Amino acid sequence: MRGDRLGGPPGAFLPARAGAKWRPQPADKSIGWAIYAAGFVVWLFGYLSAGCVSVIDWPWWIPSFVPNLEAELGLALMFASMIPIYWRAGRKRA
Repeated sequence: MRGDRLGGPPGAFLPARAGAKWRPQPADKSIGWAIYAAGFVVWLFGYLSAGCVSVIDWPWWIPSFVPNLEAELGLALMFASMIPIYWRAGRKRA
């Protein structure tokens, strides 16, 4: 049977090209994922605690998942983590 075990496209577990070897993840991606994890922990803390007053006066539907300053900081960290994670992909295309 071809394809991966989760129902993805055929050959999903195969390397991109014949003879390709596994390479370790670049350090900037690891740093980006660490920033993302820290941002998620801060956001979760802010979401589950009373915290400080929100800095931004959000529209009515956003405070349900960004209720205070801690959650805003965590969300900002999660968005900022995209820069080191995806920076190389954007530079390779250009």
